[in-house]
Amino acid sequence: MTNVLLVLTSTASLGGRPTGAWLEEFAIPAQVFGEAGFTVDVASILGGTPPIDPASGSAGPTDTVAVADVDPSGYDAVFLVGGHGTMADFPDNPALARLLTEVSLVAAVCHGSAALLNVPGLVRGRTLTAFSDAEETIVGADAIIPFSLERRLAQLGAIVEVGDPFTSTVRRDGKLFTGQNPQSSAELADLVVKELR
Repeated sequence: MTNVLLVLTSTASLGGRPTGAWLEEFAIPAQVFGEAGFTVDVASILGGTPPIDPASGSAGPTDTVAVADVDPSGYDAVFLVGGHGTMADFPDNPALARLLTEVSLVAAVCHGSAALLNVPGLVRGRTLTAFSDAEETIVGADAIIPFSLERRLAQLGAIVEVGDPFTSTVRRDGKLFTGQNPQSSAELADLVVKELR
């Protein structure tokens, strides 16, 4: 049996704006993995019911395990769900760093790539993508984000490739799989399925 862990933020606001996980980036991969016959578990930084960005929907998971309580040996892949909340609680997180170094396949969509800031060795010299500065400007998030995800990843030595705003853009470099934005969710999940089969 193939086991995949989806990881979500526990941060409900950023810069005074309601946020959380982006529902599409959770729901679509969960569906793709389920239809592939994989076992799908869901974790969040603090456990319990994670916040869902109200701009993306409302019906998210209600019972998640805390990342610190996850046993990495039980999973074939970890899929990092985005949403602006991740910029607050994915970086500088030792439990998440441990997970990313002990699970062989790591996938991140949109702001989920903020978790990669924990593991510079995983991204240095690797080609990846993430939510772009241009997209931050379009959604009006320049004033609330604590840093530029695109630039921070580049500062760690990643080769950051971004496509046109809000069009599916995915990159694979070895066992690191990344998608730029919500529109990349299905294509990224499909790539992970093909790798794990």
